[in-house]
Amino acid sequence: MHIESGSVGHSYDQTFGHLLDDMVTSVEVDDPYVRSAHQRDQQSQLDRLSQVKASLADNGVVMAIEYSETLHDREIRLDTGWIIKIGRGLDYFRPAATKFSLGYFDHDLRTCHETTIDIFHRNYVHTS
Repeated sequence: MHIESGSVGHSYDQTFGHLLDDMVTSVEVDDPYVRSAHQRDQQSQLDRLSQVKASLADNGVVMAIEYSETLHDREIRLDTGWIIKIGRGLDYFRPAATKFSLGYFDHDLRTCHETTIDIFHRNYVHTS
């Protein structure tokens, strides 16, 4: 899937939400740039991730957070076999102008940076 610069309608739910069904019990996210400076201070981000982790645990999904100083590739792996590769990583949305702008809370209304999203299943991937 190609997302054009400035386009809207590409929230996580729209792009790969259909893969996050009741069968998913584990999600692994590799995105070394999710800690970008514009995502506020690190403690605030850790607090938000802890809230997401607790919410997922309430629904039977385990979230582990690990950091790597050397990782470059961006990828999401579901235990159902789906692999999602996003060229820009999870941060493909442009910032909303204000907290009251359309798209601040609804990513379907937020403009995007150009990127490519590839979705495939591990059963159909050749490994050497």
